[in-house]
Amino acid sequence: MFALPPSASEMGDLQPLADAIDALCEILDGDREILIEGLTEIVRRQVVFEELRRDISRVVAQD
Repeated sequence: MFALPPSASEMGDLQPLADAIDALCEILDGDREILIEGLTEIVRRQVVFEELRRDISRVVAQD
């Protein structure tokens, strides 16, 4: 699904991110799709963590 990088005309503000992903693939000698899936999982877990942290903060503030 993520294996092909977008064309330059579609990149816009995402060009630095695409460059970083390409650099990581080269450094890690990794597959672009697997790398993006891993980064996606990290971001997903961070979002869940932040939501839980906000929920806990609300509960503590109510006490």
